[in-house]
Amino acid sequence: MDKSRTIALFLVVVFGVMFQIFVWLLGAAYFRDTSAGLLTTQSFPKKRMEVVKLADDKSQAAKFATAQKQLREEDQELRRAYFANRRKFAWAAGMMVLMGIGLVASARWYESLSAKPTPSVLDPEVRARQEKSWGQARRTGILTVGIVSGVGLATLAALWILIPSHLDREKEDGKSKIPSVPGDKLFKQNWTEFRGEGNLGLAAEGDWPTTWSLPVAPTEKAAAATPTPGTSATATVAAATPPPSQNIVWQTPVSLKGKSSPVVWGGRIFLTGGTSESLSVACYDRLSGSLLWDSKVDLAVTLPEDFQIYEDMAGYAASTPATDGERVYAIFATGVVAAFDYAGTQVWARHLGVPESTYGYSTSLLLHEKTLIVQFDQGSDPEEKKSKLIGLNTATGEDLWNTPRPVKNAWASPSLINTGTRVEVITSAPPFVMAYDPATGQEYWRCDGMSGDVAPSPTFAGGIVFVSNAGAQLMAIKPGGTGDLTNNKEFLLWTGTDGLPDTSSPVSDGTFFLQVAGDGLTCLDVKTGKKLWEKTLKSATSSSPILAGGRVYLSCDNGATYVFTLNATGYKQVGLGDVGEKILATPAFADNQIYIRTVKSLVAVGMPVEGAAAPAQK
Repeated sequence: MDKSRTIALFLVVVFGVMFQIFVWLLGAAYFRDTSAGLLTTQSFPKKRMEVVKLADDKSQAAKFATAQKQLREEDQELRRAYFANRRKFAWAAGMMVLMGIGLVASARWYESLSAKPTPSVLDPEVRARQEKSWGQARRTGILTVGIVSGVGLATLAALWILIPSHLDREKEDGKSKIPSVPGDKLFKQNWTEFRGEGNLGLAAEGDWPTTWSLPVAPTEKAAAATPTPGTSATATVAAATPPPSQNIVWQTPVSLKGKSSPVVWGGRIFLTGGTSESLSVACYDRLSGSLLWDSKVDLAVTLPEDFQIYEDMAGYAASTPATDGERVYAIFATGVVAAFDYAGTQVWARHLGVPESTYGYSTSLLLHEKTLIVQFDQGSDPEEKKSKLIGLNTATGEDLWNTPRPVKNAWASPSLINTGTRVEVITSAPPFVMAYDPATGQEYWRCDGMSGDVAPSPTFAGGIVFVSNAGAQLMAIKPGGTGDLTNNKEFLLWTGTDGLPDTSSPVSDGTFFLQVAGDGLTCLDVKTGKKLWEKTLKSATSSSPILAGGRVYLSCDNGATYVFTLNATGYKQVGLGDVGEKILATPAFADNQIYIRTVKSLVAVGMPVEGAAAPAQK
């Protein structure tokens, strides 16, 4: 055998052996995923559910914190191992293909160098034997290369089918990461952000409750049960016995400290809370009110020594979170923004900087498709240009766009409107009302006219944007313009000064416009701005009105929710609810149930959803 044929044969053997090695490495990578639990682990979901059970038991707080930390560490380790194995799989597949190409090429080279029978002086019998031997060798070589290649290709095909089946299931619904809850199948409507979709204060049509009540709190019962002189204990207890609750699905205590409003998706309700020690996002079961998880933001932030939070004003968690069916997003007074998946695992967190805000940052988040919009207004002078509107990637938290704003600190939240020709993000902060493209952050238009401490958010109805604030004015603006609209009468339709709000955001049905200032209501005509009527309630409100089923729902500081209609003739009350606890947040409305966050608890109002067992009162 000549030197060239020896080298060719050697390469055939080397490439063949290496090809088989990488075939087995691919198989090992796959079976590691399945047998080691990286794709099909059953223990991790079980541990997660054990942690969820501990969360409901307040006496197990220390054990819950330890178990939750261990679960997060195990989750991170599983993720690292999984993606490391994916990288090994991709590398082995690539090398196997290269070895296969080398095997075929070297085999063809060897075959081309093989001695072939030639017509010569050979004896016919010798020549016949030579032809037979050469043919057998050629067929053997081809068969060997075919078998080796076939095994490799079959292995690749099998793994190509098996591996994606796991990955597709995980990508589809995240079952390996996110446990489902029964309410996911029973509930159809969501409440994704502050004041509902677009931050406009509008709920879907439905059969919303108009009356509800809760029994007197236990401490009040005990006080009421104390006999007074001349009254028997029996009579006192009978008189103090509270009436049964009405239209209350459940009530659950909330330990989180915060003024943010609830948001809802599927079978889950999300709240935020915060103190100087920790910032948290909590998830509650929508059917029962049970706490599913309470996760703390894992991000170290160094705050300046003079940083102050006014608990009686905004606190650490006044900003309402937002949710999109994949993750829940939260922002806090320290400038920390974070995302958690529906299992309570932190997906990402980042610090936007410590906001320079007089009373503490309290602007709520807004979602548009895969963009999380943050109105980050700060500073005392618009000329400093410290404010900005930021569009974050919902999956990673990275900037998609970042637009400087010529405004000072404000507490209003952005609203999202559809003009019929385009979508606009509407913002309000001294001195401008401004509109932006949610896809790029590019400014569409601005209108000068805001001043003071701006907290009410814009609203939109009947093709008109309404923005108001105490100490400034009410502005009715036609959207869709370009540039500075301050003196453009085509777009600045009218202004007014009646009943300007300082906290509560306004609402409109397209015919009537309502705004709330303290305990006073003011109803205006949408087309002209003419004041139609005023009404003084028995309590001031920090909440914002919601328009649902043709009725306005306004929750007040004293725990009462007034239900009334918008009309041209005067205030007409059609219902009243009372939870007996102070309300600072704006309720969430979904599937004919109203979710009210008080300073002590979370309350579900309405009728139990069809197909759900009645939860026990807590």
